[in-house]
Amino acid sequence: MRSRAQGRIRTAPVDPRPVGSTTERERAPVLQWTFAALNTIELPIQQLAEIDLFHADERWANERRPAAVERVRTRLGELAAALDGHDHLVGSFSAADVLMTSVLGILRHTNLLAEHPALGAYQARCEARPAFQRALEGQMAAFGPPAT
Repeated sequence: MRSRAQGRIRTAPVDPRPVGSTTERERAPVLQWTFAALNTIELPIQQLAEIDLFHADERWANERRPAAVERVRTRLGELAAALDGHDHLVGSFSAADVLMTSVLGILRHTNLLAEHPALGAYQARCEARPAFQRALEGQMAAFGPPAT
C-alpha cells in the first residue's frame, strides 16, 4: 500500500516543517499514509462515487458497479487490517488521519464502511477531533457560507 510514498520519500528533499510530527523519521510514515490515502484508497472510492452519483441510471454503470464495489472492499479490508488494534494510522492523530478520514467520507452514500466496524469507529473518532473539524471548516470556507 505504501510503495509510491516510499519512493517519493527516498527521492525528494524532506520538508523541514512538521507534518503532524517533529523528526524526519516520524514524518516518513505520515507522508506514506498521506500518499496511501490519495493514491491507493481514494482512487477506487472516487470511481464508485462517480458511478453512483453521476451515472447511476446508465447501463454501463450498472455493469461496472459490482467490480468497483469489490475494489473498494479490497482497499477497505487492507486499511482495516493496517489499523487493527490502533486508534490512528501513525501512533497519535496526524495529518494522515485527517486526509484518510476525508477520503472515507466520500463513501457516505454507501454502507461499505459498516462492513468494517473498526473503520467506522476510526472515522467517527477522527471526525470528533477538534483538529479535524478545524481542517474541514478551513477547506469548506472557500465555498462560502451554507445556503439556507
